[in-house]
Amino acid sequence: MRYRVLAFLLAAALLSGCSQGTADAPEPAEITNAQTTQAETTTEAFVPPPAEYETVDNSAEILRVAQEQTEQMRQKFGDDIPAFEPAELVTIIENPDEMTYSGIFEQGIQYGQKSYTYIIRDSHGNDIGEILQPENEMVFNEAYVYDSDGHIIKDYILHDDNMTIVTDTYENGVLKHGMFEHLKLEDGELKPVWEYFYDEHGNLLETYRFKDGIKEVMNLMKNEYDENGQLVCAETFGDDTETDHLLWTTCYEYDEKDKLVLTEVYYNDYLTKSVQSEYFGFGSLHRETTEKYDENGELTDKNVIEYSYDDPDHVHQIVEYEQGKQTYKAIFKYKKIDNT
Repeated sequence: MRYRVLAFLLAAALLSGCSQGTADAPEPAEITNAQTTQAETTTEAFVPPPAEYETVDNSAEILRVAQEQTEQMRQKFGDDIPAFEPAELVTIIENPDEMTYSGIFEQGIQYGQKSYTYIIRDSHGNDIGEILQPENEMVFNEAYVYDSDGHIIKDYILHDDNMTIVTDTYENGVLKHGMFEHLKLEDGELKPVWEYFYDEHGNLLETYRFKDGIKEVMNLMKNEYDENGQLVCAETFGDDTETDHLLWTTCYEYDEKDKLVLTEVYYNDYLTKSVQSEYFGFGSLHRETTEKYDENGELTDKNVIEYSYDDPDHVHQIVEYEQGKQTYKAIFKYKKIDNT
């Protein structure tokens, strides 16, 4: 899904800016797994969809666009992309209140605008495609390929006249190698951008970057794990010198239930950001609080993201607050698709 792609793009932004000064220093990508501390179960966690967020049922048109563009992708890339057989449609409504908030963008959509993302799943619960609908225009922008064990082994992401292809290689069910490549559709030239190596447990160990299709010899990222296989330290090195120059260190702490409770990000020797995480009693993510600091250790920004659920496995709503003011909201709706 797009969150996975955004993680890659965040890493790319980080490493492309490693040579900048402290004031403009980029931040490293964080763990994407939702792991947080234990919190009391509350009935407020389960919120039914508000009536005002019910939308016109245009699922037939959504599926038509997805099927049509899937076939176009299959004609270009062959049967590697599976045939279109949907079973469930997940609707994500971003900023349903159409709040105004300038200057912040995600995938080219301003936060203040209402937009929809439709995730299409097969009968096994696998995401097989995604449609983005900003400003009444639907764009089928992602398709997935799975192996027999249900692992995503190829992820095709369309953006304008270009395509990103993420390929993962598994050995005996364990992820061992990954490749992030970029393709210009006009000339069909496929160039590698990132390469990933994993240990015997499928944990990411090292990441390398390519420039103009040529692999750089210097290691750009290193990860360390504890005896339980949990990530405890991630180091990012600069790429502007011939020798390794450590820029970023991210440290992770876990509770007795192996839930991630604290993330701290250091630029050189000073703390730039901390993230505290909490769980509901039923185990799902409840709240993430992010604080940012300057070189003198003074708090400069505080962000809170809260999650609610219509059942423990389905997030219903995400609300984000910046300095106590609501700046973002997303509503998730789920619909079974009858293929009979």
